[in-house]
Amino acid sequence: MSKVFRRPMFRGGSTNMNGIMSGIKDRQNYAEGKAAKAYREFIQESPRSGIDPIAKLLISGGLRGLSETRGGSALANTALAFQEPTERLFSDLEKRDTTERTAMEKALAFDLQNERTAEKRLQALADIKSKQDFEMSKLDKSIEAQINLENIKAQNKKINAQKEARVMLGPDATDEEINAKAAEILQQRVFGVENRFQQKAKQDKLANYESSYGLTGTAAEEYYEFENNRGLIEEATGRPVRSFIKGQRNQKGQVDYTQKARNKPDGIYIDPINGNYIDIRNGVPTIIDNPLLPSTDDMTSSLPKIEEEVVEDINEINLPGRNNNPLMNIG
Repeated sequence: MSKVFRRPMFRGGSTNMNGIMSGIKDRQNYAEGKAAKAYREFIQESPRSGIDPIAKLLISGGLRGLSETRGGSALANTALAFQEPTERLFSDLEKRDTTERTAMEKALAFDLQNERTAEKRLQALADIKSKQDFEMSKLDKSIEAQINLENIKAQNKKINAQKEARVMLGPDATDEEINAKAAEILQQRVFGVENRFQQKAKQDKLANYESSYGLTGTAAEEYYEFENNRGLIEEATGRPVRSFIKGQRNQKGQVDYTQKARNKPDGIYIDPINGNYIDIRNGVPTIIDNPLLPSTDDMTSSLPKIEEEVVEDINEINLPGRNNNPLMNIG
């Protein structure tokens, strides 16, 4: 039996919460908590209020001993004189101990409450993190499942395209020819989807132009080209590309942008109603050529150049109705 208590688990030192002690929390030294420690320092540093109980006992007993004669002897008279003061002494000491004990219990309870509150907060944070980890795990699985589904769809499309290619090329087609045709079919389908998407986006923009600026038909188409070719316009003009501007007719019937351009920032604007591009500099508008079209200086004729042939001898000219045989013109 003596050997049992010599085992490491019964020796002093740090606690080991493993094995059979796994999951067991170590004891909390609440008596060494902040509130209890502060209370003990306050009791030690604060002076005692009122008369010391021992001094009270000696004074009260001494005064009673001077007038006590019931005992018949000095010792008996002293005992009778100190009987009641001694009872009050015990009562006062008990009250003081009770008061200190009550205050210490409150301090310990306060420390315990703080400890439990801290544990609850830590547990709440742990629960939040656990929930976040669970949600992230679900999201990762959902993304992975979506990727797998897309891969399966792509594989099915490839198989169907290969089947169509095999039917189109016939039984004599090689695997390389079938794969090439299947890739062409897939590309055409992707292009068709993209084209439909672009057309839908264009129709949405045209509808927005009509509701925002009242542009329809050719004017809306021109503004669409302007919006979708900002990079080309800026590259061609070297000027920032702005937006829509509406001109006004003057007395001569010409479109004038002077008033509209006064408060406009510098840049290239378009009047899609009249089909004009306007370059505004310091509030002064200038109508320019469409920067999306090639300039007239760069336009060259694709026809072959015709060189004029100078005829020095009239006899070299072949006139209709004349015998052009050189043998007939001898002498």
